[in-house]
Amino acid sequence: DQQSKECMPSGLKRVFNRTPADLLRNYLLSKSASMEVFECIRKMLASQLGVHAALRIALMASAQTPDEIVFSARDGCVSTVNLVPGACTALQLVSESPFRLSRNISSALSKALILGVFQTALGCSLDSMVSQETILKSMMHLCYYEHHASKSRLDEDENNDESSQENSTNSEI
Repeated sequence: DQQSKECMPSGLKRVFNRTPADLLRNYLLSKSASMEVFECIRKMLASQLGVHAALRIALMASAQTPDEIVFSARDGCVSTVNLVPGACTALQLVSESPFRLSRNISSALSKALILGVFQTALGCSLDSMVSQETILKSMMHLCYYEHHASKSRLDEDENNDESSQENSTNSEI
C-alpha cells in the first residue's frame, strides 16, 4: 500500500488520504436493516465481484477501475460498466490486472470474504469457462463482431448526418 501511494500524483494522494478506507463498508452498514442483511449483501458482493473479475479475464477486457463497478446496496448485485471484449491483448493483461480490489472494496468485504467467497467465485467461474471453451469462443466472436459492427454503424450514421446537413445548407444557398 505504501509503495502504491509513492507512485501516485500529488492530487490523487490528497484524495486518497482524505477518503476513509471504510467508506463503502460504512455506507453498506447504514443501508442494511440488520447485521444479517449486511453480511448477506457483503457475501453477494464478494461473489458477484469474483464472477465479474473472471469475465474480465476471460474476455480480455480492459482493466477495471472502481468507478466502473455499479452495485446495488439493497442486495449486493454487481453490474460492470465498459466491459468491452477483446479491448486488451494478452501482453497487456500480463502488465496490468484486469480487476483490482481497492482498499474500500477490501475493507467492505473483509479478508475472510476475499479469501473465501471472492476467490471461490473467481476460480469456479474460470473453471466453468474453461470447460465451456468452445461456446465461450463463439460468444466472444459474436460480442466482438457486434461491438465493431455497431461502432461502424454509428460512424456511418454520423457521416450521413453530417453530409445531410451539408446538403441542406447547400440547397438553401
